[in-house]
Amino acid sequence: MKTKILVTLFVFASLVIFPSFSLAQVSAQAPKNLVCNVENNEFVFLSWSPPVDTSVAGFNVYRKDDAGGSYIKVNANLLTTASYVDKSVDKGKSYSYVCRSVNNDGIEGNDSNAVGAPQMYMNTSATVIHVGKVTKIAAPGDTIKYDIDFVNRGFGVAKNVAIIYSIPKGTTFIAGTTKCVKHKAAISYYDEKAAKWLDKVGKQENISKVRFVLLEDIHPVAADKDDTATLKVTVNE
Repeated sequence: MKTKILVTLFVFASLVIFPSFSLAQVSAQAPKNLVCNVENNEFVFLSWSPPVDTSVAGFNVYRKDDAGGSYIKVNANLLTTASYVDKSVDKGKSYSYVCRSVNNDGIEGNDSNAVGAPQMYMNTSATVIHVGKVTKIAAPGDTIKYDIDFVNRGFGVAKNVAIIYSIPKGTTFIAGTTKCVKHKAAISYYDEKAAKWLDKVGKQENISKVRFVLLEDIHPVAADKDDTATLKVTVNE
């Protein structure tokens, strides 16, 4: 009888002093690879990879206005699929999103990766100028001019925007210059032989691609005010 009483007292004391031992509640793993796109230039479509966790009952999506404020849950009911369409967005605003898993006990886990919802529109062209005239094939001494018109008409910030062009086969060149009205930009070149991107090149024939990278995030605009970037590559003599 004394032994039974002692065991009961020990269990009760354990629950009071160390409740986590028996009432531990572990949050679900965070979703991965959250991505978003603009649908019909009107809605934001989000999708993600569910965690390999049998305790996950569903998901919640949170949105933040990049102009200020904190993340607010946008789905009314717990999501049981790995996608969500946000139809309550205002055109011209910039938003960020995260997703959280919810386990069977109703406990939310940590944030997924955060994403914006940009929609970049670009018009690009490449022109080869030979002795003052436009031609299709570049020769030593010619200039290749790349023109890029772009604008973010989506609901979020466009990050890490890069445009890659192929260089006419068999040509070599010295360097490139770039001019962008509103945003800073950089150029890099892909060396096929070295299998890597280079910031500067000499008189090499292995360069097959040129990459135009915007160094600043591109915020959405309410009006269609395209920015123009011009990149020129001078072919070696």
